[in-house]
Amino acid sequence: MNIPAEFDEIRPYTPEELPQIFDELLADPAFQAVISLIMPGMPLDMLSHKLHQCKNNLEVQKTIFYPLLHQIIKEHSDGFTLNASSLTDKEKNYTFISNHRDIVLDPGFLSLGLLDNHFPTTVEIAIGDNLLIYPWIKKLVRVNKSFIVQRALSMRQMLLSSARMSRYIHFAITQKKENVWIAQREGRAKDSNDRTQESVLKMLALGSTGDTIDYLKEHTDYHKEYKDAYAAKYYLASANAVTEHGELYQVDGRSNRVSAMLFGPEHVIVVAGINKLVPNVRRAMERVKEEAAPPNSERLECDNPCTKTGRCVGAMSADHLCALGCGSEDRICCSYTIFGPQRQKDRITVILVGEALGY
Repeated sequence: MNIPAEFDEIRPYTPEELPQIFDELLADPAFQAVISLIMPGMPLDMLSHKLHQCKNNLEVQKTIFYPLLHQIIKEHSDGFTLNASSLTDKEKNYTFISNHRDIVLDPGFLSLGLLDNHFPTTVEIAIGDNLLIYPWIKKLVRVNKSFIVQRALSMRQMLLSSARMSRYIHFAITQKKENVWIAQREGRAKDSNDRTQESVLKMLALGSTGDTIDYLKEHTDYHKEYKDAYAAKYYLASANAVTEHGELYQVDGRSNRVSAMLFGPEHVIVVAGINKLVPNVRRAMERVKEEAAPPNSERLECDNPCTKTGRCVGAMSADHLCALGCGSEDRICCSYTIFGPQRQKDRITVILVGEALGY
């Protein structure tokens, strides 16, 4: 494969480069010392033979690292499995973004899980050059399908480096047909906010063409995000209106919010501002069409009458029924739900805040 030269400094080694790198690693005393610890009893000539039998990086992983990881699991845990049910198409390539506990073992176990689930390949790993403190480490990680994230750069150099890394990630996924793993931070966030960092999304979009938001929408696996929400212990949402009798009224475009509120999460917490309090369901329907749909459509840049005219077409009718409204393909009002008293006690908690919040 013809890999652009601009990636030579950061990419994993190519199959053609591996034999020389194997020889350099095996001749390094520091690498020899590490091998004697993690693979005791393995003669260097035998390791050399195994490495040189490998025709590419994936074969190195399967021959050398895969057995080591299984040994770690056997000796130090009760077992390891990867639920890959949300990755429905094994021929697709995925970008995995997560917090990490161990920059080596986390992507290692992910790769192990992918292979055990019969995926055709593992992941290419983003790793900071601040961790590559010895030459043999830098060589080994690039054998192990890692690409280098450059640190300690000036602001301008960092922007250029991030753009190049973004272009490489695009190339790895679309041309090399590889998966990619990126760690956005170490450990769990202290405020329990594990959402993907905006800086990571912006970096990924640097290598794209066209509008950043359109690119992220196109390349985000919404189906997986929705399924993850259904399995949540706590699901945080809001209502479009809360009646004085206690009904909750919601209108969705994609239906991800209302479907999770209806079924799935163990607990649902609804936070609503005082501006959403209405006398009855009829007024709730009016409120959505008059006060919620137009500004929300404009915020989401939907191509519909709400955005163009500032008014809902259905609000002009004498009857504010669910079916009335625009016929736009970018219609924001698609699924309507009304929640009354629930059979499952304490599953839904409503918090009414004494100030205006949202639409």
